[in-house]
Amino acid sequence: MDLTAATVVLLTLLAQAPPGYIEVTGKNAPLDIPQYVLWNNTFVALSKLKPEERTLLDAQVALDARSKELVFNAAAMELERRTRCDERQQAKLESTRAGGKADNSALMASLRPLILECRQQTLDAADELLLQLNPDTRQRFLKWVNSRRERITVYVHRADYPEFFRKPR
Repeated sequence: MDLTAATVVLLTLLAQAPPGYIEVTGKNAPLDIPQYVLWNNTFVALSKLKPEERTLLDAQVALDARSKELVFNAAAMELERRTRCDERQQAKLESTRAGGKADNSALMASLRPLILECRQQTLDAADELLLQLNPDTRQRFLKWVNSRRERITVYVHRADYPEFFRKPR
């Protein structure tokens, strides 16, 4: 999860958007939730399921053993990618501060390319997973993933909304 996503997750725990942030909720406008948010949210939720809880997915999406393995492996790999992204962003943040560019706009400008790269990696992982599923399973799984949009609420800094928040897709 990138630093922006970590902030979004933290802010999602709040009852209302703090000053300077806006609420984007899938309940009212599901298509306002970008694909990278949807897939990151899905992968994280799946990765947190204990092996004995994984049958919960079976009740909603009939997955054969191979498909289930692919899905849960993709979720686990997402957590690893997010950790690497966080580490890279933290290093970039520290080097930018050390370079004397400590104002918020300079810090965010230095992080945006990495944030976009991390978001794209999430989307690439989703695309790769979908290509590995057979057409019927893919359709059922996508229907389930998209049904999750309505339960996602994020708080986005006004400076990031809507342009940066919606990138890459």
